[in-house]
Amino acid sequence: MLAFANLNDIRPEEASGGEAPGLWSPDVLPNALFAWTVIKEHDVDYDEFTVPTGVHGEELCHVSYLRPVEGCPTYTEYFKDGDKVPSQLCSIHRGTLKQRATRAVEGFFRGLGGRIAGIFKR
Repeated sequence: MLAFANLNDIRPEEASGGEAPGLWSPDVLPNALFAWTVIKEHDVDYDEFTVPTGVHGEELCHVSYLRPVEGCPTYTEYFKDGDKVPSQLCSIHRGTLKQRATRAVEGFFRGLGGRIAGIFKR
């Protein structure tokens, strides 16, 4: 999975313990520094960034990282062809009546599938 972070999107009010989340995380900082180095060394104009061939954007919920429903704050996540793209609807935000019904049906069949698979694991 490829991810392009917007480092300007880090908000102190989302912090726990008084520190800004995200940027200073041991998982994020090395990648952010690497990306910044590549941009500076190759004089990349990131305002003119184009998505490479074989990569496509999917809109996801910014909180659950699943397919958004109505009321979800969203962002675009980039995936390579062949990557597993989330198919489940966000369960954190309410959504429309139709979206809630879809979630319920998907959840029922996901649970049923898990139970059937459990029979064969014994």
